[in-house]
Amino acid sequence: MQGKIWFESEINIGTTFFVEIPYIESNAQIEQETEWDLRTMKFAKSNIILVAEDNAMNQEMIRDLFKELGLNLFFADNGIEAIEQTIKLKPNLLLMDMHMPEMGGLEATQKIREYPEFKELPIIALSADAFASAKKEALENGLNYYLTKPLNFNELLPILAKTLILDNVEFIEEKTAKKHEISQEEIKLIKKHFVELSKINSLEFDRIIKKTEEIKTICKCKTNKYYPILNKIEDAVFAGDIDLVEILINEVLNEEK
Repeated sequence: MQGKIWFESEINIGTTFFVEIPYIESNAQIEQETEWDLRTMKFAKSNIILVAEDNAMNQEMIRDLFKELGLNLFFADNGIEAIEQTIKLKPNLLLMDMHMPEMGGLEATQKIREYPEFKELPIIALSADAFASAKKEALENGLNYYLTKPLNFNELLPILAKTLILDNVEFIEEKTAKKHEISQEEIKLIKKHFVELSKINSLEFDRIIKKTEEIKTICKCKTNKYYPILNKIEDAVFAGDIDLVEILINEVLNEEK
Protein backbone atom coordinates (compact mmCIF):
# COMPACT_ATOMS: atom_id res chain seq x y z
CA MET A 1 0.00 0.00 0.00
CA GLN A 2 3.09 2.22 -0.31
CA GLY A 3 2.99 2.97 3.42
CA LYS A 4 5.62 2.91 6.15
CA ILE A 5 6.08 1.03 9.44
CA TRP A 6 8.74 2.06 11.92
CA PHE A 7 9.42 2.42 15.62
CA GLU A 8 11.24 4.80 17.93
CA SER A 9 12.70 3.49 21.16
CA GLU A 10 14.60 4.75 24.20
CA ILE A 11 16.12 2.48 26.81
CA ASN A 12 14.19 2.46 30.11
CA ILE A 13 11.60 4.83 28.66
CA GLY A 14 9.63 2.88 26.07
CA THR A 15 8.95 2.20 22.42
CA THR A 16 6.43 3.77 20.05
CA PHE A 17 5.35 1.96 16.90
CA PHE A 18 4.07 3.84 13.85
CA VAL A 19 1.99 2.74 10.86
CA GLU A 20 1.52 5.31 8.10
CA ILE A 21 -0.73 4.72 5.09
CA PRO A 22 -0.63 7.53 2.48
CA TYR A 23 -4.32 7.84 1.72
CA ILE A 24 -6.22 11.10 1.65
CA GLU A 25 -9.71 11.23 3.11
CA SER A 26 -12.27 12.00 0.45
CA ASN A 27 -16.02 12.50 0.27
CA ALA A 28 -16.11 11.59 -3.41
CA GLN A 29 -18.03 8.50 -4.44
CA ILE A 30 -16.10 6.19 -6.75
CA GLU A 31 -18.49 4.38 -9.06
CA GLN A 32 -15.95 2.02 -10.59
CA GLU A 33 -12.95 0.80 -8.59
CA THR A 34 -11.64 -1.83 -10.99
CA GLU A 35 -10.62 -1.08 -14.56
CA TRP A 36 -10.77 -4.67 -15.81
CA ASP A 37 -13.84 -6.86 -16.08
CA LEU A 38 -13.28 -10.61 -15.76
CA ARG A 39 -16.60 -11.30 -17.47
CA THR A 40 -15.30 -9.87 -20.74
CA MET A 41 -11.86 -11.50 -20.60
CA LYS A 42 -11.18 -15.02 -21.80
CA PHE A 43 -7.72 -16.60 -21.84
CA ALA A 44 -6.81 -19.48 -24.13
CA LYS A 45 -6.57 -22.89 -22.46
CA SER A 46 -3.22 -23.42 -24.16
CA ASN A 47 -1.48 -20.93 -21.86
CA ILE A 48 1.24 -22.40 -19.65
CA ILE A 49 2.03 -20.45 -16.49
CA LEU A 50 4.90 -21.36 -14.20
CA VAL A 51 5.09 -20.00 -10.66
CA ALA A 52 8.39 -20.18 -8.77
CA GLU A 53 7.37 -19.86 -5.11
CA ASP A 54 8.63 -21.85 -2.11
CA ASN A 55 5.90 -20.90 0.38
CA ALA A 56 2.99 -23.38 0.31
CA MET A 57 0.48 -20.80 1.57
CA ASN A 58 1.50 -18.32 -1.12
CA GLN A 59 1.14 -21.08 -3.71
CA GLU A 60 -2.45 -21.69 -2.61
CA MET A 61 -3.27 -17.98 -2.71
CA ILE A 62 -1.86 -17.65 -6.22
CA ARG A 63 -3.67 -20.81 -7.34
CA ASP A 64 -7.00 -19.41 -6.09
CA LEU A 65 -6.32 -16.08 -7.79
CA PHE A 66 -5.69 -17.69 -11.17
CA LYS A 67 -8.58 -20.10 -10.76
CA GLU A 68 -10.96 -17.18 -11.29
CA LEU A 69 -9.46 -16.77 -14.75
CA GLY A 70 -9.75 -20.45 -15.61
CA LEU A 71 -5.97 -20.80 -15.87
CA ASN A 72 -3.94 -23.80 -14.76
CA LEU A 73 -0.59 -23.34 -13.06
CA PHE A 74 2.63 -25.27 -12.62
CA PHE A 75 4.80 -24.67 -9.55
CA ALA A 76 8.51 -24.74 -8.77
CA ASP A 77 9.73 -24.66 -5.16
CA ASN A 78 13.05 -22.93 -5.80
CA GLY A 79 15.18 -21.28 -8.46
CA ILE A 80 16.82 -24.49 -9.65
CA GLU A 81 13.43 -26.13 -10.18
CA ALA A 82 12.25 -22.97 -11.95
CA ILE A 83 15.04 -23.34 -14.52
CA GLU A 84 14.32 -27.06 -15.01
CA GLN A 85 10.56 -26.50 -15.33
CA THR A 86 11.05 -23.60 -17.75
CA ILE A 87 13.13 -25.78 -20.06
CA LYS A 88 10.60 -28.62 -19.80
CA LEU A 89 7.32 -26.67 -20.03
CA LYS A 90 8.31 -23.65 -22.17
CA PRO A 91 5.75 -21.44 -20.35
CA ASN A 92 3.99 -18.37 -21.75
CA LEU A 93 4.57 -16.57 -18.46
CA LEU A 94 6.75 -17.04 -15.41
CA LEU A 95 6.06 -15.59 -11.95
CA MET A 96 9.33 -15.53 -10.05
CA ASP A 97 9.65 -15.14 -6.29
CA MET A 98 12.79 -13.17 -5.50
CA HIS A 99 13.73 -14.98 -2.28
CA MET A 100 13.83 -18.78 -2.43
CA PRO A 101 16.05 -21.57 -1.05
CA GLU A 102 18.69 -23.26 -3.24
CA MET A 103 18.65 -20.35 -5.72
CA GLY A 104 16.94 -16.96 -5.60
CA GLY A 105 14.74 -15.48 -8.31
CA LEU A 106 17.32 -13.01 -9.59
CA GLU A 107 19.98 -15.65 -10.26
CA ALA A 108 17.41 -18.07 -11.71
CA THR A 109 16.18 -15.39 -14.12
CA GLN A 110 19.71 -14.59 -15.28
CA LYS A 111 20.35 -18.29 -16.02
CA ILE A 112 17.02 -18.64 -17.85
CA ARG A 113 17.91 -15.63 -20.02
CA GLU A 114 21.05 -17.46 -21.17
CA TYR A 115 18.83 -19.73 -23.28
CA PRO A 116 18.03 -18.02 -26.62
CA GLU A 117 14.44 -19.35 -26.66
CA PHE A 118 13.71 -17.65 -23.33
CA LYS A 119 15.19 -14.22 -24.08
CA GLU A 120 11.70 -12.76 -24.56
CA LEU A 121 9.85 -14.89 -21.98
CA PRO A 122 7.74 -12.53 -19.82
CA ILE A 123 8.89 -12.88 -16.21
CA ILE A 124 7.14 -11.17 -13.30
CA ALA A 125 9.11 -10.57 -10.12
CA LEU A 126 7.19 -11.32 -6.91
CA SER A 127 8.61 -9.75 -3.76
CA ALA A 128 7.66 -8.37 -0.36
CA ASP A 129 10.31 -5.70 -0.91
CA ALA A 130 8.59 -2.48 -2.03
CA PHE A 131 11.75 -0.34 -2.20
CA ALA A 132 12.46 1.32 -5.54
CA SER A 133 16.07 0.06 -5.42
CA ALA A 134 14.86 -3.58 -5.33
CA LYS A 135 12.56 -2.98 -8.29
CA LYS A 136 15.36 -1.26 -10.22
CA GLU A 137 17.73 -4.17 -9.60
CA ALA A 138 15.14 -6.71 -10.76
CA LEU A 139 14.28 -4.84 -13.96
CA GLU A 140 17.97 -4.37 -14.77
CA ASN A 141 18.59 -8.12 -14.42
CA GLY A 142 16.14 -9.61 -16.87
CA LEU A 143 12.73 -9.35 -15.18
CA ASN A 144 9.98 -7.59 -17.14
CA TYR A 145 7.61 -6.61 -14.34
CA TYR A 146 7.82 -6.15 -10.58
CA LEU A 147 4.86 -6.80 -8.28
CA THR A 148 4.84 -6.71 -4.50
CA LYS A 149 3.12 -9.23 -2.25
CA PRO A 150 0.29 -9.66 -1.59
CA LEU A 151 -0.59 -9.56 -5.28
CA ASN A 152 -2.83 -6.71 -6.38
CA PHE A 153 -5.29 -8.21 -8.86
CA ASN A 154 -5.76 -4.92 -10.78
CA GLU A 155 -1.98 -4.71 -11.28
CA LEU A 156 -1.62 -8.34 -12.29
CA LEU A 157 -4.51 -8.58 -14.75
CA PRO A 158 -3.25 -5.97 -17.28
CA ILE A 159 0.08 -7.83 -17.39
CA LEU A 160 -1.73 -11.12 -18.09
CA ALA A 161 -3.70 -9.38 -20.84
CA LYS A 162 -0.44 -8.26 -22.47
CA THR A 163 1.51 -11.49 -22.11
CA LEU A 164 -0.92 -14.41 -22.39
CA ILE A 165 -2.79 -15.77 -25.40
CA LEU A 166 -6.35 -14.44 -25.45
CA ASP A 167 -9.45 -16.01 -26.94
CA ASN A 168 -11.45 -12.84 -26.55
CA VAL A 169 -10.94 -9.69 -24.52
CA GLU A 170 -12.91 -6.52 -24.13
CA PHE A 171 -11.64 -3.73 -21.97
CA ILE A 172 -13.87 -1.37 -20.00
CA GLU A 173 -11.30 1.38 -19.57
CA GLU A 174 -13.25 3.66 -21.90
CA LYS A 175 -16.40 3.30 -19.77
CA THR A 176 -14.38 3.95 -16.65
CA ALA A 177 -12.82 7.04 -18.20
CA LYS A 178 -16.24 8.48 -18.98
CA LYS A 179 -17.39 7.95 -15.42
CA HIS A 180 -14.42 9.65 -13.82
CA GLU A 181 -13.98 13.33 -14.57
CA ILE A 182 -11.22 15.30 -12.86
CA SER A 183 -12.46 18.24 -10.85
CA GLN A 184 -10.59 21.56 -10.72
CA GLU A 185 -9.88 20.89 -7.04
CA GLU A 186 -8.24 17.57 -7.92
CA ILE A 187 -6.15 19.21 -10.66
CA LYS A 188 -4.96 21.92 -8.26
CA LEU A 189 -4.02 19.32 -5.64
CA ILE A 190 -2.19 17.14 -8.17
CA LYS A 191 -0.26 20.12 -9.55
CA LYS A 192 0.66 21.20 -6.03
CA HIS A 193 2.26 17.78 -5.53
CA PHE A 194 4.00 18.03 -8.93
CA VAL A 195 5.56 21.31 -7.71
CA GLU A 196 6.85 19.43 -4.65
CA LEU A 197 8.10 16.68 -6.96
CA SER A 198 10.02 19.21 -9.06
CA LYS A 199 11.90 20.36 -5.96
CA ILE A 200 13.26 16.91 -5.12
CA ASN A 201 16.90 16.37 -6.04
CA SER A 202 16.97 14.46 -9.33
CA LEU A 203 19.40 11.91 -7.85
CA GLU A 204 17.14 11.01 -4.93
CA PHE A 205 15.40 8.21 -6.78
CA ASP A 206 13.59 6.71 -3.77
CA ARG A 207 12.03 10.07 -2.87
CA ILE A 208 10.89 10.65 -6.46
CA ILE A 209 9.22 7.22 -6.64
CA LYS A 210 7.61 7.72 -3.24
CA LYS A 211 6.18 11.05 -4.39
CA THR A 212 4.85 9.66 -7.69
CA GLU A 213 3.09 6.86 -5.82
CA GLU A 214 1.60 9.45 -3.46
CA ILE A 215 0.24 11.43 -6.42
CA LYS A 216 -1.24 8.24 -7.90
CA THR A 217 -3.41 7.82 -4.81
CA ILE A 218 -4.86 11.27 -5.51
CA CYS A 219 -5.53 10.34 -9.16
CA LYS A 220 -7.98 7.65 -7.92
CA CYS A 221 -7.86 5.55 -11.10
CA LYS A 222 -5.57 4.81 -14.05
CA THR A 223 -7.82 6.63 -16.51
CA ASN A 224 -6.86 9.92 -14.87
CA LYS A 225 -4.77 11.78 -17.49
CA TYR A 226 -1.88 12.27 -15.03
CA TYR A 227 -1.52 8.56 -14.21
CA PRO A 228 0.33 7.60 -17.45
CA ILE A 229 2.67 10.56 -16.95
CA LEU A 230 3.53 9.31 -13.46
CA ASN A 231 4.28 5.86 -14.91
CA LYS A 232 6.57 7.46 -17.51
CA ILE A 233 8.37 9.37 -14.76
CA GLU A 234 8.94 6.14 -12.82
CA ASP A 235 10.20 4.37 -15.95
CA ALA A 236 12.58 7.26 -16.61
CA VAL A 237 13.88 7.07 -13.03
CA PHE A 238 14.60 3.35 -13.37
CA ALA A 239 16.31 4.01 -16.71
CA GLY A 240 18.43 6.76 -15.13
CA ASP A 241 17.09 9.36 -17.60
CA ILE A 242 17.04 12.43 -15.32
CA ASP A 243 16.44 14.83 -18.23
CA LEU A 244 13.25 13.01 -19.20
CA VAL A 245 12.03 13.13 -15.59
CA GLU A 246 12.38 16.91 -15.58
CA ILE A 247 10.72 17.25 -19.01
CA LEU A 248 7.69 15.21 -17.91
CA ILE A 249 7.27 17.18 -14.68
CA ASN A 250 7.52 20.49 -16.52
CA GLU A 251 4.93 19.36 -19.08
CA VAL A 252 2.41 19.07 -16.27
CA LEU A 253 3.42 22.30 -14.57
CA ASN A 254 3.36 24.28 -17.83
CA GLU A 255 0.17 22.86 -19.32
CA GLU A 256 -2.59 25.32 -20.14
CA LYS A 257 -5.23 25.78 -17.48
